[in-house]
Amino acid sequence: MTVAEIRQLIRYRFDRFCYTQRLLAGIFDRSLAFTGPKVVQIDIANTCTNTCLACWIRSPLLHGTVCADPIHSQQLPFGVVERVINDLADLQTQCIYLSGGGNVFTHPDLLEIVRLIKKRGMFVVLHANFVNCSQDEARQLVEAGVDDVTASVWAATPETYVATHPDKTAADFEAMVRVLTIIGQIRNQGGVFRMYNVIMNQNYHELEAMVEFARQCGASGVHFAMVDILPGKTDSLLLDEDQLDRLRDMVQRLDEKRDLYRNQYGLDIRDFDLFKQRVFARLADSGGYDRDQLVAERCYTGWMFLRVLGDGNVNSCLKSWRYPLGNIYQTSIRTIWNNGLQQEFRRKALFMTHHEDYFRLIGNNPSDDIGCYRSCDNIANIIEVRELLERLPEWRKSLARCSRPLYRLQHRLVRSNQCKHW
Repeated sequence: MTVAEIRQLIRYRFDRFCYTQRLLAGIFDRSLAFTGPKVVQIDIANTCTNTCLACWIRSPLLHGTVCADPIHSQQLPFGVVERVINDLADLQTQCIYLSGGGNVFTHPDLLEIVRLIKKRGMFVVLHANFVNCSQDEARQLVEAGVDDVTASVWAATPETYVATHPDKTAADFEAMVRVLTIIGQIRNQGGVFRMYNVIMNQNYHELEAMVEFARQCGASGVHFAMVDILPGKTDSLLLDEDQLDRLRDMVQRLDEKRDLYRNQYGLDIRDFDLFKQRVFARLADSGGYDRDQLVAERCYTGWMFLRVLGDGNVNSCLKSWRYPLGNIYQTSIRTIWNNGLQQEFRRKALFMTHHEDYFRLIGNNPSDDIGCYRSCDNIANIIEVRELLERLPEWRKSLARCSRPLYRLQHRLVRSNQCKHW
C-alpha cells in the first residue's frame, strides 16, 4: 500500500469509529440523535402509470379507494429536493434512496437529482419499475453514476408480469427487459443491479425462475419480499397453507443454491434469511410475518432513517405516514431530524409494547395491536443496530454513554445556528 492509501484507510476507520460512537450515544440518550440519518428515502414523484396488483395506492383491488396517498400527481420540485440533499450532505447522510409513492422516471429532473447526490458524495439507490424508462434514459442513468439500481419486476415471464400488473402487456415486459439489460452495465463500473419481487399467490410459483431471470438480465442480486396486504382489500393475494408449503419447498431448494449463484454467477440473493423467516412465520397465511421477530424487540429506526413523501411530509419510518414529523416546505430537514416529534418516536420505539396506542397506527392495519408486527419495512435497520450492540465491546458502549453530555452540548449549539440559518 502507498502512503496515501494508508492515510485514507486510517481516516476511513477513524470516521467509522466516530460515527458509531455518536450513533450509540444517541441510542443511549433515548431521545436525541448525534449523527444524521444514515439512509433517507425521498419520494420525488407520486405519479405512476402502473397498477401493480399489491400496490397500497393504485391496485385495482382497492376499487378506487386509496390507502396512504390520495394525491397521485405530486412531485417534489428540483429546488426543494436540492435543498434537502444539501442539508442531508451537511448532516453526513450516507445514502439517498429514490423510490416511493410513484415511479421516479416520471420526474422530469431525475437525472439531475442523481448527479447532485453523487456530487455531494453520497451513495444513491434508485428503486423503480422501469416502465417509463427508455433505453436512452437507461444509458444516461448508467453514465450519471448511480450506485445501486433495484428493478421492481415481480415476475420471470410475460404471463406472470401481466397477472401482477393488470394494465400491462407482454410487449411491455419485453420492452422492460431490453432496458434492464442496459441497466446491468452499471456492474462494469462497480455498481449494483438487483431485481425486486413481491411474492403473492399470483407469482410464488416462479420463485426459482425469478433468480434465473435476474441472472439472464445481468443482475448482481435478487431480493424477495412477502406481499404486505391491506386488510379487507388485498387479502386475496395472500398464500394459503398449501401454497405456503410449496413455497417453503422452493425456498429450501433455493437456499441450497445460494453459494452456487454467488460464486459462479456473481448473483447475491439479498436478505434471503429474512425472507425465509417470513415464509416460515407461523402467521404467514394471514400476513403477520414479523410478529415473532419483533416481539420484545427494540426499534432503532429513529436513529438511522427518514422518509420524505411526495407532499413534503417527513416520516420516521417507511410505515409511519400517519405521524408526519414536519414538512420540508415549511421546515428544514435538519431541524425535523431532531425535533420533538422525532424524539417522541425514538423514545416510544425503544419500548413498543408500552405504547400500543401509538404503534397501532403504524402500517396499513390500525386494528392490529402493533402495526409493525405485520411487516416491518425497516427491519434491516433494527437488525443492523442490534448486531452492532451485540458485537461491540463494553468499553465502546461505556465511552458512548460518557460522551452524551458533550454531544448534547454540541447539539444545542448547532441547533441555535440552524435556526438562524433557516
